[in-house]
Amino acid sequence: MMDKIVRPMSGAASHIKPLAKSWRAPALIVAFFLLYCSTLAVHHSEAEDVLSYVSAVALGDPAKLFHPNHLLFENASYFFSELCRLIYPGIDLLVAMQLLQALSGAVALFILFRILTLVGVGESLGLSAVAAAGFSYGFWAYSVEADTYIIPLPFLLLALRELVLLDKAQWRYSCFIRMGLYLALATLFYQQYVLVVPALMITMLFLWRKRDNAEWRGYLTRAATLGLVSGLVTLGVYLSVAFAIKETASLSEAIRWSLGQGGKGLFHPVEFQSLIKSVVGFYKAIWGTNFLFGFAWFNDLAALVFPNLGGLEETYLAQSLSPVARWVSFFALLLSSLAFLTFVGLVALNSIPRAAEFYTHPLVNAVLLIMLFFGVFNTIFYPENLEFWIALVPLLMMLVFFGLSQLPGKRGLARPLLAVFLVGIGLANAFGSVIPQSSKSGDFWRDVNAYLLQEAEQKDLVLVRCGYVCNNYLKYGSRATIVPVFSLPIDELITRIDNHNEGRVLVSSFVFDPLPGYHPAGRNLSGREQAAVISQLQRYKGKLVSVDKTLNHTIYQLSNN
Repeated sequence: MMDKIVRPMSGAASHIKPLAKSWRAPALIVAFFLLYCSTLAVHHSEAEDVLSYVSAVALGDPAKLFHPNHLLFENASYFFSELCRLIYPGIDLLVAMQLLQALSGAVALFILFRILTLVGVGESLGLSAVAAAGFSYGFWAYSVEADTYIIPLPFLLLALRELVLLDKAQWRYSCFIRMGLYLALATLFYQQYVLVVPALMITMLFLWRKRDNAEWRGYLTRAATLGLVSGLVTLGVYLSVAFAIKETASLSEAIRWSLGQGGKGLFHPVEFQSLIKSVVGFYKAIWGTNFLFGFAWFNDLAALVFPNLGGLEETYLAQSLSPVARWVSFFALLLSSLAFLTFVGLVALNSIPRAAEFYTHPLVNAVLLIMLFFGVFNTIFYPENLEFWIALVPLLMMLVFFGLSQLPGKRGLARPLLAVFLVGIGLANAFGSVIPQSSKSGDFWRDVNAYLLQEAEQKDLVLVRCGYVCNNYLKYGSRATIVPVFSLPIDELITRIDNHNEGRVLVSSFVFDPLPGYHPAGRNLSGREQAAVISQLQRYKGKLVSVDKTLNHTIYQLSNN
């Protein structure tokens, strides 16, 4: 029997207004897309996985195109790059993959605007929310990178749009089918979005309880529809890939593979400092802090508070900026941060006398729950990683600007603060972080490895020990064969060196004198095992002849090989 559909006494439907028809919204979205296209990233130290993704897509091997943490990302990038090549055959693969993220970012901004308009936010505030999200560092920096953190956002926002429209759509089951499909796609593009499903189910429960004569059965069947559609689509795709592409031998092996990094445990142990790291990670997702490393006092502070977080690439980039750019970015960051905190304070104070209405609004409720679920997960799993916080930035902007639209008689104060915030966040992130990363200048790994990237030949064998990001730069950009010294058993490594007769054997000085704080990529070896490998390589030190020195990196050639 069909559930009786009754209209709520007061709910989301009363807040829904028609979408304003204006040229300003499409124009702003197009402007952001063009901005993203004009600032495509050239540095890839922040988004450290990018070059490995590009290499995987370049191979086109189905087994390499499916990573469990972001199952569809490489495949979507592959097919989009093929489409780009049909239009422009000479397009670079990296650029094509970046354009996909720029397009995804622009689409996400448009959906964000539509949601705010639907819940009664005026056009000017809606466009301001779009600008705030679009200028935020994490959103902007990853809309110009070939990474996986932007492409799921349109699907998350489409699911939120369905939630906002539930009362207007009379809670039809088709809404929950669409919502489940959107969340499944978001999860298939990035696994963390599985956390959105329970958050929306809880919001649905709050909304359902506000309905007249609403039976529990009606809620349970709709929640089950959402969960089954999302779960079955996600699980079906994962298991299909696990068995057909990855050729796993059993269901348990397929599930272990599907868990990806989540099945390997935490990146770092949970500690009290995790809360501070979470604040820093979320803040960096809104305001890029790269330029701050150009100030000696900030370097000292960062080293004191987070002694193990490196900062070599950020410092090198920041020092390539002019003092004017650093100071303009600093004051822009400071003023925009204060303006935004004032917004948050105004919204929080205004919500207190009308908490029952404000916090039970479907958009507010859903956004707060998603932020709570993601926040707890990020704090436990990898708090300082701004990439994990990017999804929350457009949600936070929707929440704050929806709250600003509810301020009674305080718009006069909000307008100048809004101007300060938008101009400040745009300037700080543009000149202090994003634009510097769109040119080759100030790219530490490109500069320090200049000889290997430009002069090493295809037949050369290069021994390196410089960490994950450095290895990605070299494997992507160098014609030579790159061998991290800890990636092979020592006997196999020695044999490979001794039997290399075509081309040169080049050795990075980092093999014997590594950069502090940069852990070498490769097999998991203990400190003693690593020392044993280096000890075996000492036999070649007397045969090394320097061929280049750039910054603090010397490249040696092994003679008489």
